[in-house]
Amino acid sequence: MIPWALPVILLAAASGQPLSDRTGLVSTVDIETHGEVFEVRVVGNFDVADHAFVGGRLLLVIESSLEGNIGEVVIPSAALEEAPSFYLNTRPLDARVAEGGGVYFATLEFAGSGRNEIEVSGFASDSDDVTDRPERPVPWWAFVAAPAAAAAAVAVARRARR
Repeated sequence: MIPWALPVILLAAASGQPLSDRTGLVSTVDIETHGEVFEVRVVGNFDVADHAFVGGRLLLVIESSLEGNIGEVVIPSAALEEAPSFYLNTRPLDARVAEGGGVYFATLEFAGSGRNEIEVSGFASDSDDVTDRPERPVPWWAFVAAPAAAAAAVAVARRARR
């Protein structure tokens, strides 16, 4: 036994572990409309991985390790032309929306782990807003599925010739 050796304590990294449904990740998104910059704040048990603001619509690309998601969105009233509407993966999302103190406050609850898109409409828009939607990365399984499908097609064609 080595007298000077110290015990080693290993701590597991938090990344790679599902978030608690009570964890509140805070993201802020700056949007510009009519020459003013407004801050939209998102707090939820999901991560805002990317965003885009195009023609009066804010697109939030989110990543979640949980099936049950809850979030809050705070939008300055001055950035909106009308009460905000919310969509999850292009489908209407029932959000509880309240207005007061110069902001709209929305509570969102939805199911779906992985990558999802939340779209918020109702913003004032400039006619010259030109921002592309965020790129969707190619999923990892596409690199396996495409060659596997090609190999299967070749095998079937060879078998058919016999």
